[in-house]
Amino acid sequence: MKLKNYNGLYEQNIPFASPFYIYSESIRDRSGLFNWKVAPHLHINLYQVFLIESGWVKVDTTSGIHELEAPAAIVIPPCVVHGFEFDPGVTGRIITLSDIFVNEILKHVSNIQLRLKDISVITEFQQASDFTELVTLALSIDDEASDTQVERDFAVRSLVGLLIVKLFRLMSVPYFNPTRGSLYKDYYRDFQDSMKKNGAFSRSVAQYACELNITPVHLNRVCQAVAGKPASWLIQKHVVREAQNLLRYTSHSVSEIAYQLNFSTPEYFTRLFKKHTGMTPVSFRK
Repeated sequence: MKLKNYNGLYEQNIPFASPFYIYSESIRDRSGLFNWKVAPHLHINLYQVFLIESGWVKVDTTSGIHELEAPAAIVIPPCVVHGFEFDPGVTGRIITLSDIFVNEILKHVSNIQLRLKDISVITEFQQASDFTELVTLALSIDDEASDTQVERDFAVRSLVGLLIVKLFRLMSVPYFNPTRGSLYKDYYRDFQDSMKKNGAFSRSVAQYACELNITPVHLNRVCQAVAGKPASWLIQKHVVREAQNLLRYTSHSVSEIAYQLNFSTPEYFTRLFKKHTGMTPVSFRK
């Protein structure tokens, strides 16, 4: 399968998702732009929830192509290859969430976090109201996310948490069979989690590999297979994302951010930042 690797939403120019990124839209609005077909791809740091209200969808995964009839719910975690072909008459919604946002909500419910490591599909509902409730929650999230009241963030967080819990309770056994590449995805996800937990540039590729009980060569093989980049590049990219957040959401100077992220000099920070983003930290902040 030909794989596209999008950090953001499909072919939008979004280099990465901000820590509390959430985006809700109609499936028709999105899939219609791609003539109802989305090539196999993965998102490095995004969860997506698809709610199919009417019509059908073919889901292209590493285990094959699976056709689903409405009503159906599909949950796709980061770093999982997936593609779609939609019925031109399809209706439903897509909710896209940053992994940091989801992990923060689920930090005290590890059983749900573990269940969301693979694609989950729900096609059987004991009552019609079970699916209707999911759609209602999705619309409520959409309404609150576009609100301007001070309680908005709390309301969105609460509604997203409730949506995930409802989905989790409707999930049964994995819909798709595990594939040979699933171990690579597990290693890659653990590598990503470790980078998020540790300080920027606090560990080398060899140290990350040691934590995963694999060799640095194997870690690079995993990263190349899943993301198409070596581990060192992904570590740099992670640091740049952290820098982008600090430039966006703090008033720290460029030099302060450079030292906070363990760069030896502000000049080295600027060079690396420009290498990955095409602009200097000052230009990015403006």
